Amino acid sequence: MRVLHVLDHSIPLHSGYSFRTRNILRKQRDMGLETFHLTGPKHETSAGSSPAEETVEDLHFFRTPAVAGWQDRLPLYRHRAAIEAMIRRLDEVVRRIRPEVIHAHSPALNGVAAQRVADRHQLPLLYEVRAFWEDAAVDHGTASRFGLRYRLSRIEAEAPYDYLTGTRHRAAVEGRYRAAFDVRVGYELAYNDREDSRTVTTFTSVSPTRHEVFAEADYPLGPRWTSEAKAEYRLSRYHDANTDTATGLDRVRADDRVRLQIGLRRELPWELRASAEYERTVNDSNIAAYDYTANVYRLGVERFF
Repeated sequence: MRVLHVLDHSIPLHSGYSFRTRNILRKQRDMGLETFHLTGPKHETSAGSSPAEETVEDLHFFRTPAVAGWQDRLPLYRHRAAIEAMIRRLDEVVRRIRPEVIHAHSPALNGVAAQRVADRHQLPLLYEVRAFWEDAAVDHGTASRFGLRYRLSRIEAEAPYDYLTGTRHRAAVEGRYRAAFDVRVGYELAYNDREDSRTVTTFTSVSPTRHEVFAEADYPLGPRWTSEAKAEYRLSRYHDANTDTATGLDRVRADDRVRLQIGLRRELPWELRASAEYERTVNDSNIAAYDYTANVYRLGVERFF
């Protein structure tokens, strides 16, 4: 199978993103897949001028020229310009290599460009979400995790989960306090408007309005040890009554969820981090089927690049 990967950037740039991509490509090749690789204009912005094609560590990459001039300086429009540049280059590459599937990787700009070209050439498209744009912006330092934020999501789901299709609005306010330890508190309002689930005898609402408050803290225990704790309370009220003619159910679902989490982290040599976490969740619903208690234990070792 011939797979065309659409990427934000790649080796020789060093990042967790590029190293993960390299590992995915090598694993797919070990499985017998034939892989091709296109990077977007952001690669050129970070790496400087590159040839239209280049081979790095036995992987051949097609490059998209950087967006330059006034187009790259206008807010919002520069994203549109980047998408259009990728569409043009991607269309050229598809006509040349004739892939059987397009595999687009985060961020969303890649997905939009890949979707346009996949539709044009009637190719299947796989989109891999590595991080949501707002979370990546915080990690990269281009946005703050704390402050007032609004997010609108449009969900398009296919059978058998088409009842989840709809929109979700989220507005949040967060604050942070740093002293001997790091404390974060916040509130989020989420409004869902989904298709909901209907059968001949039942109706199930999947469109709640949710209010969530949380507080979390990290406390250093020494040069290498850090303890962490988090508490969340979420109140969910669904818009329409769940009904079931067989059981006589006719009730608007209301849930109250409490989640508590404690953990311990230790920094290790060779850029490793070990962690242990315990999480307890209790969901109290006025419909018994949605009552649950969950206890989760996690042990892990991470390595950072």
